[in-house]
Amino acid sequence: MYLITLCLFCVVRYSFAGHGCYQIKIPTKWNKNYGPEDVVDEINSKRKSCGSPPLTYSKTLSDDANAYIQHLNEFGIGEQLLYTSAAAKNSLNDHIDYPLSDPNKENFTENICEYSGQKHFFVEYWFEAGLRAYRYHPDDRVPEVRSLADKYTAMMWKSSEYIGVALAEKKNSKPKTRTIVVVRFSPPGNQDGQYLKNVPVCNRPHGNCSKSSTIYINKCFLTVAILSLLCLFK
Repeated sequence: MYLITLCLFCVVRYSFAGHGCYQIKIPTKWNKNYGPEDVVDEINSKRKSCGSPPLTYSKTLSDDANAYIQHLNEFGIGEQLLYTSAAAKNSLNDHIDYPLSDPNKENFTENICEYSGQKHFFVEYWFEAGLRAYRYHPDDRVPEVRSLADKYTAMMWKSSEYIGVALAEKKNSKPKTRTIVVVRFSPPGNQDGQYLKNVPVCNRPHGNCSKSSTIYINKCFLTVAILSLLCLFK
């Protein structure tokens, strides 16, 4: 009975704790004129698909977000691993070098990232990879996974009503031009004790398992096998 319980633990943890089996798809075509309105439309589409109400665009939030990008450009923050690269490996990664302007979430929640050229992949990655990150047990979340989970919940938070979006060129980015993105949500989400009523249940279809997922479950069952042998030799 003990070994059966361990096997069930492997399966349940694998399935629901973030080790998803669906591949994050990378678009092959990009909108050359992608702007703040497109970001709002994409985010509202994701919210609608999971039952969260739409957000209203705020010029004030957007102007302040744009000013913050100019402030970030003064820091000379290095280039971050692109979401397209992380998605190609079906891995979870985030741009945690960018400091939040309101870390205590008193006025808004804030998502910050960067992308290269026209590959504006961030909303899709926040949604797909962020949902996987959110399914991890909090104790298992490394900083990048925790940051992705926060981006997902901020984007989907039901009681947020307004959104501000800014996209601006990252100074001194090489070899290709990169764009910094700041998205703000108000009233602020990610409030302790309010996740259950504000983060919608959003199921995703599963496809081919990623290498990391396969390694995880193989390790789990290997542990069960070793414990079985130890029990036999007692």
